[in-house]
Amino acid sequence: MIDKKLSVMLDMGGDCTNFASQVLDTGGIPTDKEWKPYTVPWVNVVSFYNYLISHKLAKECQLSELKPGDFIQYLGPQRYSHTVVVVASGADPIVDSHTILEAVLRVIEAFALRNNLDFLIYLDLCITLIINF
Repeated sequence: MIDKKLSVMLDMGGDCTNFASQVLDTGGIPTDKEWKPYTVPWVNVVSFYNYLISHKLAKECQLSELKPGDFIQYLGPQRYSHTVVVVASGADPIVDSHTILEAVLRVIEAFALRNNLDFLIYLDLCITLIINF
Protein backbone atom coordinates (compact mmCIF):
# COMPACT_ATOMS: atom_id res chain seq x y z
CA MET A 1 0.00 0.00 0.00
CA ILE A 2 1.37 3.41 -0.97
CA ASP A 3 1.33 6.18 1.61
CA LYS A 4 -1.14 8.92 0.61
CA LYS A 5 1.54 11.66 0.79
CA LEU A 6 3.91 9.55 -1.35
CA SER A 7 1.14 9.00 -3.89
CA VAL A 8 0.54 12.76 -4.12
CA MET A 9 4.28 13.36 -4.49
CA LEU A 10 4.58 10.84 -7.30
CA ASP A 11 1.65 12.48 -9.09
CA MET A 12 3.41 15.88 -8.89
CA GLY A 13 6.73 14.70 -10.27
CA GLY A 14 8.43 11.73 -8.70
CA ASP A 15 10.97 10.92 -6.11
CA CYS A 16 14.22 12.07 -7.74
CA THR A 17 13.62 15.75 -7.02
CA ASN A 18 12.29 14.89 -3.57
CA PHE A 19 15.68 13.26 -2.94
CA ALA A 20 17.50 16.38 -4.21
CA SER A 21 15.34 18.58 -1.96
CA GLN A 22 16.13 16.38 1.02
CA VAL A 23 19.85 16.83 0.27
CA LEU A 24 19.41 20.63 0.33
CA ASP A 25 17.28 20.50 3.47
CA THR A 26 19.79 18.27 5.28
CA GLY A 27 22.57 20.58 4.14
CA GLY A 28 20.93 23.52 5.86
CA ILE A 29 18.84 25.31 3.22
CA PRO A 30 15.79 26.43 5.22
CA THR A 31 12.33 25.43 4.09
CA ASP A 32 9.60 28.00 3.68
CA LYS A 33 5.90 27.99 2.85
CA GLU A 34 6.68 27.56 -0.88
CA TRP A 35 9.51 24.95 -0.70
CA LYS A 36 8.84 22.27 1.91
CA PRO A 37 8.07 18.53 1.80
CA TYR A 38 5.18 17.54 -0.49
CA THR A 39 4.99 20.89 -2.30
CA VAL A 40 5.41 21.12 -6.07
CA PRO A 41 8.84 22.87 -5.95
CA TRP A 42 10.05 20.16 -3.55
CA VAL A 43 9.21 17.28 -5.92
CA ASN A 44 8.85 18.58 -9.49
CA VAL A 45 11.93 18.89 -11.73
CA VAL A 46 11.03 22.20 -13.42
CA SER A 47 9.51 23.78 -10.30
CA PHE A 48 12.60 22.82 -8.27
CA TYR A 49 14.79 24.59 -10.85
CA ASN A 50 12.52 27.65 -10.91
CA TYR A 51 12.54 27.88 -7.11
CA LEU A 52 16.34 27.66 -6.83
CA ILE A 53 16.94 30.21 -9.59
CA SER A 54 14.24 32.70 -8.55
CA HIS A 55 15.40 32.65 -4.92
CA LYS A 56 19.03 33.12 -6.02
CA LEU A 57 20.07 29.85 -4.40
CA ALA A 58 21.58 28.49 -7.61
CA LYS A 59 22.52 29.38 -11.18
CA GLU A 60 23.00 27.50 -14.41
CA CYS A 61 26.55 26.38 -15.04
CA GLN A 62 28.78 24.33 -17.30
CA LEU A 63 29.52 20.68 -16.60
CA SER A 64 33.11 21.62 -15.72
CA GLU A 65 31.88 23.96 -12.95
CA LEU A 66 29.92 21.34 -11.03
CA LYS A 67 30.94 20.46 -7.52
CA PRO A 68 29.58 17.93 -5.01
CA GLY A 69 26.12 18.98 -3.87
CA ASP A 70 25.18 20.54 -7.21
CA PHE A 71 22.48 19.16 -9.50
CA ILE A 72 22.09 17.95 -13.04
CA GLN A 73 18.68 17.85 -14.67
CA TYR A 74 18.09 15.62 -17.68
CA LEU A 75 15.98 16.56 -20.65
CA GLY A 76 13.96 13.74 -22.19
CA PRO A 77 12.27 13.85 -25.57
CA GLN A 78 9.82 16.58 -24.53
CA ARG A 79 10.62 17.87 -21.03
CA TYR A 80 13.01 17.87 -18.12
CA SER A 81 12.38 14.60 -16.41
CA HIS A 82 15.08 13.76 -13.88
CA THR A 83 17.18 15.44 -11.18
CA VAL A 84 20.43 13.96 -9.87
CA VAL A 85 22.84 15.12 -7.17
CA VAL A 86 26.53 15.47 -8.00
CA VAL A 87 28.68 13.52 -5.51
CA ALA A 88 32.04 13.82 -7.31
CA SER A 89 33.00 16.42 -9.89
CA GLY A 90 35.24 16.14 -12.92
CA ALA A 91 34.99 15.58 -16.66
CA ASP A 92 32.54 12.73 -16.02
CA PRO A 93 30.81 13.60 -12.72
CA ILE A 94 29.52 10.88 -10.44
CA VAL A 95 25.88 11.39 -9.49
CA ASP A 96 23.36 9.87 -7.14
CA SER A 97 19.59 9.88 -7.13
CA HIS A 98 16.73 8.06 -5.51
CA THR A 99 15.09 7.07 -8.78
CA ILE A 100 17.16 4.57 -10.75
CA LEU A 101 18.30 6.34 -13.91
CA GLU A 102 18.14 3.15 -15.97
CA ALA A 103 14.44 2.82 -15.13
CA VAL A 104 13.85 6.43 -16.17
CA LEU A 105 15.67 5.82 -19.44
CA ARG A 106 13.54 2.73 -20.15
CA VAL A 107 10.34 4.74 -19.62
CA ILE A 108 11.54 7.53 -21.91
CA GLU A 109 12.67 5.03 -24.54
CA ALA A 110 9.31 3.21 -24.44
CA PHE A 111 7.47 6.54 -24.82
CA ALA A 112 9.67 7.47 -27.77
CA LEU A 113 9.12 4.13 -29.49
CA ARG A 114 5.33 4.26 -28.99
CA ASN A 115 5.21 7.76 -30.47
CA ASN A 116 7.66 7.16 -33.35
CA LEU A 117 10.20 9.57 -31.87
CA ASP A 118 13.96 9.28 -31.96
CA PHE A 119 15.24 8.19 -28.57
CA LEU A 120 17.52 10.85 -27.20
CA ILE A 121 18.31 11.95 -23.69
CA TYR A 122 20.23 15.13 -23.18
CA LEU A 123 22.36 16.30 -20.32
CA ASP A 124 21.09 19.81 -20.72
CA LEU A 125 20.99 21.68 -17.46
CA CYS A 126 23.62 21.91 -14.76
CA ILE A 127 22.78 23.86 -11.61
CA THR A 128 25.44 25.00 -9.18
CA LEU A 129 24.64 26.39 -5.76
CA ILE A 130 25.71 29.98 -5.23
CA ILE A 131 25.40 29.92 -1.46
CA ASN A 132 27.54 28.11 1.06
CA PHE A 133 25.85 25.98 3.66
